[in-house]
Amino acid sequence: MIWSTIKSDIQLISKRHCSFVELMDGTIYIFGGFDSNNLDKIKTYDINSNEWGCLETRGTISLSNKSCFSSVCWQNNFYILGGEEKLRISGDVYSLCLGNIFLSVLKR
Repeated sequence: MIWSTIKSDIQLISKRHCSFVELMDGTIYIFGGFDSNNLDKIKTYDINSNEWGCLETRGTISLSNKSCFSSVCWQNNFYILGGEEKLRISGDVYSLCLGNIFLSVLKR
């Protein structure tokens, strides 16, 4: 096994920690966490084309202060569980449907 460096577009991807990374259909999704600020954009990396992108979500909620959470992908959806929001521990559950990029709250 050999590690290799993936090209990085500094405008699209930044240093971050306490984020989630999921793989679905050849695309890596990176969401949440923080650098010196909380990060709310979903970054994507297409493995086949070696290209970075940014996914804009629809819906009335924002996860701009979300970090240190768990996630799972299942049937074209991401589920985001718990974590930290504005320095409080959260029990919220969110769903992001990749079919229509709609972010919704399942439990608060």
